Order: sequence, then C-alpha cells, then structure tokens
Amino acid sequence: LKPIRPAQAPRPFKPTALSSRPRARPALWMAAVQMYAFEGKEFTAWTEEQLGRINRDALKKRAMDLRGHVGAERLPTMPHHPEGLAAWILDVQALLMGSEGEACRRPGDA
Repeated sequence: LKPIRPAQAPRPFKPTALSSRPRARPALWMAAVQMYAFEGKEFTAWTEEQLGRINRDALKKRAMDLRGHVGAERLPTMPHHPEGLAAWILDVQALLMGSEGEACRRPGDA
C-alpha cells in the first residue's frame, strides 16, 4: 500500500510568466525589417504587402515623412488615393535606395 498524500493546492496563476516569453511572429517580423539611409536619416523599407495592410492615415503619414525629409521639389507629385500612395512610397524608396546619397530628381530632369 502507498501512503495517501494530501491534495496539493493549485498553483497560482502568473500572467507575467506567459507574457515574458518571446513570441515567434513579432520576432520573425522584426528579423524581416529592412532599413536604408538617405542623407543621414534612416528609413524603413516598406513592402507592398505591409503598405496594403495599413489604414489610409498611416499610409499618408509614411508618405509625408518621406516627402518632408527629401523635399517635395525633389520628388514626383504625391498622389492622394491609397493605391497610388502605396505605389508612390515604393517608387520613392527605390529612388532613395538606388541614389546612394545623391540628390533625387524628378522624372524627365536632365
């Protein structure tokens, strides 16, 4: 015969134990983030998928941040509709990443 042990009290719930664990999804996203520098300022290189998932206000803010740093006179006209705005951001990023610090020019400038 085995001795009978008294019932153990349940362990208290500790929510911080779960929240302190690293989560796979944010870690994978952070690993995929790419940055580029233009004239001493670092920018996030957004993907078409990332831009397609954000709301209109966030998209507009990202575009205005780019335009504000580079200068509206050095970039193509920024569109107002979200689809065009996402494409504009991708095009400007490509220009800035390909320029290696040189001044950007509007299309058609000599």
